[in-house]
Amino acid sequence: MLIIVLTGMYPYLPWPGATQLLLRPNGWMLLFPLPWLIYAVVLSRRRELTPSSVFLFTGAVVLGLAILTCVIAVACVLPYVELYGHFEP
Repeated sequence: MLIIVLTGMYPYLPWPGATQLLLRPNGWMLLFPLPWLIYAVVLSRRRELTPSSVFLFTGAVVLGLAILTCVIAVACVLPYVELYGHFEP
């Protein structure tokens, strides 16, 4: 959806490879939460949860979401950096 909006705004803009890789519909977004799903199943099968395992899981989820958000934000900004990056003196 985001790539359709951005393409409609600037149809003449060449898209960097990283932006196309991240924002085009790909299967990697479906596999991104797979490690957390596996670890959630492992944690739910334990009888007792230790605080360290809960904090490790929560920290990993927060870190993963922060990295995903930053990567998508950079991919959205890359075309505009190329567009406005060259200033004439």
